[in-house]
Amino acid sequence: MTEALSEPRGRGGARVARIVLIGAMIIGLGLWAADWMRDAVLYVHETDARIRADMVSVSSRVAGRVIERPIRSGSVVTLGDTLAVIDDRISQTRLDELLAELDRIEAEMSERDAEIAMIDQTTKSRYASEQARLTAAKALVEAVEVEFDYAEREFRRAETLATSGVVSAQRLDRARNDYLTSQKELLRATAQVATAQAMLGEALAARREIDLVASEKETLERRKAEVRARIERQQIDLADRVVVSPLQGVVSRAFVEVGEYIQPGQRIALVHDPRKIYVEANIRETDIRRLALEQSVRLEVDAYPDMLFEGRIEMIGSAATSEFALLPNPNPSGNFTKITQRLPVRIAVDQIDGMLRPGMMVEVFIRIKEDANGTFW
Repeated sequence: MTEALSEPRGRGGARVARIVLIGAMIIGLGLWAADWMRDAVLYVHETDARIRADMVSVSSRVAGRVIERPIRSGSVVTLGDTLAVIDDRISQTRLDELLAELDRIEAEMSERDAEIAMIDQTTKSRYASEQARLTAAKALVEAVEVEFDYAEREFRRAETLATSGVVSAQRLDRARNDYLTSQKELLRATAQVATAQAMLGEALAARREIDLVASEKETLERRKAEVRARIERQQIDLADRVVVSPLQGVVSRAFVEVGEYIQPGQRIALVHDPRKIYVEANIRETDIRRLALEQSVRLEVDAYPDMLFEGRIEMIGSAATSEFALLPNPNPSGNFTKITQRLPVRIAVDQIDGMLRPGMMVEVFIRIKEDANGTFW
């Protein structure tokens, strides 16, 4: 009798336990559904999000063999730290050749300066002397011309008076001799002027050699400027053989090894600043209207499930991600399947002890704004 009574009591307890369990499951599902509904109404939720950073690809501008690479993936670098050193022996030799050529040109220019100084010194006094001689010869011509004019007038007068018998033949002969003598003196003085002019011309021609040497010096100046430009270019080539970090940050990845021959434009390393990170989420186009700049965002990083991070919307993309596809689909056949597009949204977030690293997966919950009527949008 006791066993018969205890058996239904056991079955009743199991039934109650099942009811309690089912009720707990229903309550749990209800709470989960309520939480899901709350998030769906109050938040824009997206799982397609990653932590990003501006990756700087450091490349070589010159060709050569890598002889040093003091960094590796994960190395901390500061602005100007050496990332790689490329063999510079040939570049240094070319620079030495150009410097030697520059010295040779400067030596030739010094020779031209000395030649100009010598020509100037030897011809200046000669030119001045010949110019003075010409001036004296012209003055003599002027004086002799006066004497010649006087002698000619006296001779003509004596010749006229001798016809009438007023002047004796002796006086006429003396006037004729004075006239002829002064004429010869005038011719001699005129010849001296011509000689002085010729000598002055020679002195001037000798001084014009200065212009010829000066033109040669100008040619050397142009060669010097050309060599200087080549030296600057070679110095740049030499400096480019030490590849340095363009920023303070971390080496994301190194791509070359010591002994490897690299070409211009070949990547040496990827560098990023871990302090300047952000989250990029691809939000459905149907949710974009519910977003605005400076909206607060809750972030859940897969790597740290027990931690919550706060951010804010910094940028909303102006074009869908499909517009940047390498192989866009123009749909020429006419068959069309409508697919919800996504737009990139950039979310600013503060770095915490270097925990957040580029590439980590993130879930974002963007709080939807509420208008004046209390309606969420």
